[in-house]
Parts: sequence; structure tokens; C-alpha cells
Amino acid sequence: MAVITQAVASLQSIPSPSALERRVLVVGPSTQQGEVLEQAGYLVSGAASAAEGAALLERRRHDVVVLVQTGEAEQDWAALRRLTKAAAGTPVIVMGPESLESAVEAMREGAYDFLSQSASAERLEQSVRQAAALRRRNERQREARAEMERRAGFDSLVGQSPAFLAALGTAARAAESEATILLRGETGTGKAALAEAIHRNSVRRDGPFVVWDGEDGKKAEGGTLYVEEASALTSTQQVRLLRLLESDVDVRVIAGTQSNLGEAVEDGRFRADLYYRLGSVQIELPPLRERLEDLPALAAQFAMESEARNGRPRTELTPALLQELKSYTWPGNVEELRSVMDRLVALAQGGQLSTADLPNFLRRERPILEVIHLELPPHGISLEAVEKELLFRALQKFNWNQTHAARYLSLSRKTLIYRMEKHGLHKRDLASAAGSD
Repeated sequence: MAVITQAVASLQSIPSPSALERRVLVVGPSTQQGEVLEQAGYLVSGAASAAEGAALLERRRHDVVVLVQTGEAEQDWAALRRLTKAAAGTPVIVMGPESLESAVEAMREGAYDFLSQSASAERLEQSVRQAAALRRRNERQREARAEMERRAGFDSLVGQSPAFLAALGTAARAAESEATILLRGETGTGKAALAEAIHRNSVRRDGPFVVWDGEDGKKAEGGTLYVEEASALTSTQQVRLLRLLESDVDVRVIAGTQSNLGEAVEDGRFRADLYYRLGSVQIELPPLRERLEDLPALAAQFAMESEARNGRPRTELTPALLQELKSYTWPGNVEELRSVMDRLVALAQGGQLSTADLPNFLRRERPILEVIHLELPPHGISLEAVEKELLFRALQKFNWNQTHAARYLSLSRKTLIYRMEKHGLHKRDLASAAGSD
């Protein structure tokens, strides 16, 4: 005890634990521990007994409880059990006679930490600070989970761009029906999240939301079955899914695809009857590069979720960082942005997200783009036709090597394939184009 008393003055130089006031309950016959923690900047409540301490915990929230044992073993362990029950998630630090047996027993009874009663003031303050940080981290994680559950409907999908709002509007109307839905979009555009939002806003919201494993769809009975990538289904799985749709199983099917299933039907790679059953309502999700006005809000949302999930302090996005993020083409779309924000939050220092922590593929120096000179016709032009022509010429340039053409266009190979299927571009078009010269 004397060590703590002598060290009170030395705590004048220890910084306050947080800009926010943290409240500690000290239970026991001594007031010295409370004096130490007050000097360190904590708000301290005192209780002479476990019964008094439990009553205080019921009336007021505390961040940490410090139990100073009396030396009466049976009474001390009963006091710890009573306080851990009353604390309901608040860390309890035990200070008692120095022995390995006491430390083991304290941890077994649910204590956060065990300190000898001769521990220094610095050691006590360190344990309380760490316990308070754990409490804050757990609270933020609970709040984040609650927020994610609350926002699991359409409110959880961030964006104000016209194309994205149009997709959400169609999804909201379709959610009220029992129609099958086909979600189209590149990889990472959020098809699975939209499918779950549709489910949560439908009459089936109390039923299960199941991602199909290609085998048994009955697990989703009474709810929604999500087919993650319809274009990848084998012929056997296509038959299995069609039979499910034609059966009496009470299930709604939502499918996602990054491919043009209509083109796959024409090529014989996908069953026409299944395509028509899946495509009652079709919704196109725009890629992130076509909704860059949504990027700041998305980046802020992903940063906040990452901070809460990992117990990291709040950060802010600087204009310089947003400019860097907006200059990238995002072939992996919103999921790639989420991954980048996780990285930035993990490496953040001083409350700001830094451009220095961007991955190399985002920080590399970008070449100045050559200006493409186009003669615009007087009566208008089709942007779709221009995109198709650009894709076709890039593929021609590299003898239909998709990897090289994708790199030339600053696209991912998956995105290039998606665009090729969207426009019906195949290598055979090269021969037909050559024949028409």
C-alpha cells in the first residue's frame, strides 16, 4: 500500500486517459486507489462493500471496476462474483494478496486483471486505462453491429447518383412483389447487398436469406434464395434451379450476374427457360467509376465501419485523399474501395487518413492520357456504340488478347469480359469485320 501512496505525486505527469471523462468504481476498505486514479484524470466513485458497489453500478454506468480485496478469501470471491454479475460487461480489476493461486482464481471468476496490492500507481493506472479502452472498443463494436442491423435495408446502400438511385427505386418496388429478380453488374458492385436489402424489405423478411450452394434450395423455404453468379451455374445446377422454381417450395429467387445472360442463351451456355424465369425483373447496378459522386460518402461509410469493427479512433478524409481515390478506375468497384479503406484505417495516425498509406497501385504516377480526336456527327451519337467500337479496336490491336486489351483500357479483365458480353463482342467479329472490308 505504501508504494501506491508514495507514487501519487508522480502521477501528475501522466496524461489524462481521454478527452472524454471515464468513470471508475473502486470497491474496498481503502481510498488510496481512488486517489491514484483521480490524480490520473478519472472520475472515481467509492464503495465500501460489494453490495454498495452493485447498487452504484445499477444506478450509474462505470467504465471500470477496481475491487480491493480484504484478505478474507470466501468473502472476497463472493464479492467478485457479485460485482462481475452487476457490472454486465464492465471490466473488473482485482487487487489482492500477491499469489499465483489468487491470480488464477480471479481470472476464473471473470476478472479482467489481477494486481498485487503492492503494485505501483503506474501499473494500476495502466491496467485501468487498458480496461477502459477495451470497454470503449466493445461498446463501439456493439453500436456498429446495431447500426448495421438497423441499416440492413435500403438505407444501408450509400449513394445519390441518378443511375444508382434508379436501381434502388426499381429494387424497392420489386421488393413488394414475389417476382424473381436478376441483378446485373460488374464484380464488387454490391449485388449481394442489394439482394439482402430486397429480402429485408419484402414480406419474407422474417424468413431466411440463403446464398445458394448449388445443391439444396429448400433451406431458404419461407425466405429468399440468392444465386450468387448465375452465369457460372453448370448445366446440372441450371436444371436443379429450374426444378426448384417450378416446385411447390415456398421460396423467392434473386440471382446476380456480371455476364450478359441473354448472350449466353444465344450461345447455348445458359438455358432459355431458366433465363426467362429468373429475369422477371432485371436491375442494372452501375460500376463505381460511373458514380464517382458517391465515392466520398462511400469512403466515409466504409472508414466508419472499419473503425468501429476494429476499435480504431475516428478519422477524417482529406481533400487530397479523396482526389486520389476519385482518379482511380476501381475495377473491383465498391468492394475494392472497402478494402482500401480498411487498409487506410488500420495504418492511420493522428486522426487523418493519409495518401502515403494508399496501396502502390493507387499511388503510382499516372501517365498523361492521349487526347482522342473525334469528329462528332451533327445529329447526335450513341455512347454505347462508341464504347463498343473502342472495345473492338483495343481487342483488334492486341489480337484479341483480353489481358493486354484490358490493361490498355485501364480495366480489369473481368470488367472487359463483362463489357464484351454486354455488347456481344466475340473474336468471330474480327473475321466478319475483315470480310466486310
